[in-house]
Amino acid sequence: MDPSSRRKLWDVLSAIRAKQSSIMLTTHSMEEAEALCTRIAIMVSGKLRCLGTPQHLKSKFGDGFELEVKLKTPTPAELAAVGQERLSSSSSSSSSRKLSQSEINKACVVWGRPDWAGLVTEKGSGATLWALLRDGGRVPVATVVEWLLAEEGSERLEGFLKEHFGEGVKVIERASWFTFRFSLPVRREGGREGGVGLSLADMFERLEAGKVECGIVEYALGETQIEVIFNRLCAEGQREEEEETREEEEEEREEDEA
Repeated sequence: MDPSSRRKLWDVLSAIRAKQSSIMLTTHSMEEAEALCTRIAIMVSGKLRCLGTPQHLKSKFGDGFELEVKLKTPTPAELAAVGQERLSSSSSSSSSRKLSQSEINKACVVWGRPDWAGLVTEKGSGATLWALLRDGGRVPVATVVEWLLAEEGSERLEGFLKEHFGEGVKVIERASWFTFRFSLPVRREGGREGGVGLSLADMFERLEAGKVECGIVEYALGETQIEVIFNRLCAEGQREEEEETREEEEEEREEDEA
């Protein structure tokens, strides 16, 4: 269903519900559930895992807040200048060159982060570079410099967030080199479980203070989405089911051996 038609259907359902009617809706879209439902039940493998209002589920199962951040993307001129400055002791500094795997490893050493060479893998943050290198390809210097700057910005941003919001900060998703989604658990002042948590105003104030330092272009802060809670409960249910299956298989094996 296209977005316009879906919105019209949502309006119809909301109007019916407003007439003191009850509607039971089954859906895999948590956006739809949150928009239409006053109470949400999540079932995993036929078992009811939770039931409550969207706000109740967020408070009970959510990990504090979620933060989406977009960092400043360097221009081609900035990439050329940084490459010349930071890689000047390497033959890789020429902006017209394309680098092999060994030359990228050397560039990481010159940059001062030889460990980042290990990120140029299919599943690492340097997956784009890995894809270009596959089958004997080479990567433009500007692309390598952009990736190195992105890794630098990522570390700076994560360090800033952990300093101001606690060590529990985790990267949930990295949509691109300069776009991130973090989980920010509510930090307790004074280090005590019963302390006072940061208010939204405090959190926004700290983020605003770090915009220049971290190169933040834009950000969005909000509570954990129902979609994340749904995926987490599904994953937990799947793990429990796999453990039960393993236990049953072990019991059957022991019975056969006996």
